[in-house]
Amino acid sequence: MKRVEFRAGSNIVNQGEDDHNLRVVPTDHPGDAEDFPLTGPGRTSTRTLTLAAGSYYVFCTLTTPVDHAAAGMSATLKVS
Repeated sequence: MKRVEFRAGSNIVNQGEDDHNLRVVPTDHPGDAEDFPLTGPGRTSTRTLTLAAGSYYVFCTLTTPVDHAAAGMSATLKVS
């Protein structure tokens, strides 16, 4: 798993060759998961999230033809 740093106002850009999405799940405090939509290669998805300070698990939820999160498409995000 990677550590990821985003700045306020960042956009998610799919730099891969396949479709991807993104789920953001708080790991050290209560809260709901937030999802970015399926995004094609070279495309950008924009959502505004207001995240409380803490840690989050971010990952692609797709599982076919391979489990994207298990293949390394996941990270820990720390908001301070």
